[in-house]
Amino acid sequence: YQRRVHGGGIPRPPTGYSYKQCLEILAEMDFPRREDWLRAPKQTEKDNLYRALAIGLLWSDPAPSNTQLDSDGFGPNPSRGPDTYTFGTPALQAFLSETGHCYIIRAHEAKQAGLRLCKNGLVITVFTSSSYCGGDNGAGAVFVDQNKIRLISVLNNSPYARHQLK
Repeated sequence: YQRRVHGGGIPRPPTGYSYKQCLEILAEMDFPRREDWLRAPKQTEKDNLYRALAIGLLWSDPAPSNTQLDSDGFGPNPSRGPDTYTFGTPALQAFLSETGHCYIIRAHEAKQAGLRLCKNGLVITVFTSSSYCGGDNGAGAVFVDQNKIRLISVLNNSPYARHQLK
């Protein structure tokens, strides 16, 4: 059984929860799926747990090497706003070890070539939209099959890159 997500990265486990428990909670059938639910903290402890996990899953980013991390391997993420964070190698290693995953393949962050590997190749960021918001970034794709990962990058100046309509 494999889990897949189009999002940021690692959900930070709230106090008293493990990474594995967090993934199990995210997979529950009654986990809310509506965008408006994420906008503001709710009144119940369960709603706040759901919100924290969803925000972490959607908006966490790999920490730049110069980021000050806390004892769990997480740091601030000022580019994403309140209640968001970055994850460093210690948090990544703990997540992979506890969950049995080998890599994090993530999105939600434009990269110049459409792809970027970081954290010793254990985190792959893929961004599928070239010329995002008028930028000059390329597009990327990831294909996983038979225990192999193929990374595909289409640079913005390629004839295959999507061009904006004028």
